[in-house]
Amino acid sequence: MNNAYEIPTESNEAPWSAGVVIVKKFEKEWKFLSLVTASGKYDITKGIVEPGEKDIEAAIREAYEEAGISLSHSDFIWGDDFISYGRGIAYLAATEQFAKVSPNPVTGIREHEYAKWVSFEIMLENTIKFLKPSIIWAFSKING
Repeated sequence: MNNAYEIPTESNEAPWSAGVVIVKKFEKEWKFLSLVTASGKYDITKGIVEPGEKDIEAAIREAYEEAGISLSHSDFIWGDDFISYGRGIAYLAATEQFAKVSPNPVTGIREHEYAKWVSFEIMLENTIKFLKPSIIWAFSKING
């Protein structure tokens, strides 16, 4: 696994985050997990890396907290590569589980309206702009 990045200590720097582009195979097509925001944009599971936590651990935790998906290291079938999305990184994992959006366990705030599995084209078209390179990267990893 890649080493975790340190969380910035400067107060003017945004916290470091980690997430996962999660895919699931439906017959012969890989579909992407989209967490739909109130504005209708698509998001991935992601969140702040807590002190002492490795990036991959944060990404796995966020997948569970935001989508109810329990990932293990064996779900990262394309390896432990990642892509940067600015102040964070995204990994790629596969699952056979269904997603269930829940409120944030700490704040109680619902960050996403619902979850759905969509094609690459639909995911790319509707994803939050700064995450689009992560979706393209994941698609290229899947289709190697």
